[in-house]
Amino acid sequence: MQKQHLFGWMNKRVCLKSSQFEISPVQNFDTAISEIIEHPRYDDWLEMPSGCTRFELPATHYLEVDSTAINDNLASLLISVFGFLHGLNLKLCGEGHLHRTPHQLGTLVEFIPSGKDVEKVLDLVIAFHQKHIFQPQVISLMIAAVHWYLTSQSYTHHFEQFAWQYTVLENLVKLASTLTKRKFTDSRLSELAGYYKVNLHVAFGDSEIAAKNAKALVQCRNKLMHEALWCDQPIGYAVSQKSYSMLRSLRRFNSQLILASLEVKCRFLEADDDRQTWPLAVL
Repeated sequence: MQKQHLFGWMNKRVCLKSSQFEISPVQNFDTAISEIIEHPRYDDWLEMPSGCTRFELPATHYLEVDSTAINDNLASLLISVFGFLHGLNLKLCGEGHLHRTPHQLGTLVEFIPSGKDVEKVLDLVIAFHQKHIFQPQVISLMIAAVHWYLTSQSYTHHFEQFAWQYTVLENLVKLASTLTKRKFTDSRLSELAGYYKVNLHVAFGDSEIAAKNAKALVQCRNKLMHEALWCDQPIGYAVSQKSYSMLRSLRRFNSQLILASLEVKCRFLEADDDRQTWPLAVL
């Protein structure tokens, strides 16, 4: 039985059809785009309207699936990953945003996918779900990782984004342990990077230690969570290029781990600390 899941908001017409699903613009796509013209904006972001604590955006696309093969849970994950691939926080019709959300493609990621890349990754999401359908914790962890990777970037301050991105990282460590039946040690971030063949970013490390490490990242997290310090100052009193580099590297690292957890093999997994945007380039 075919079922359509409406979602948005994305200001680019995207059509994608595979043997397992179809993504297409809604019939009233132009209307859905024009409805947002008066929405409050700042740079690449749609802001929370004045006096509101939540807002919804009109659907711009639909996902059509065979509901006997792809249930609502998997459909929701497909839409989230589709948004992730385009650097947007897309929502099912009826779901709202509690914070600002980007309207500019690519805002939340540092890679650019081709249409073929998107189709390949979504097919891998379906395969991931089928492989772990009897492990509900695995599916829940993946849904949470993608959701909070995207949503955390809607917060304003670096320390807020960092705190939530670190919970995503801990989620991905837990997910890897569950998937591999492997217990990661106190050096788990270095081990995780090695297991997935992802670069451990220079910003994470203590420069006095020769080998790549995550000592500075862990110290930054511990000071924030246990001492209310950010950049060695009370939270909210400091920001620096170092803090920005740490946050940016953590976001990139998390996005690489999400892809690797889904068994996506791509060039972007090789990305390190340079500031360029990479092609996703699924292999």
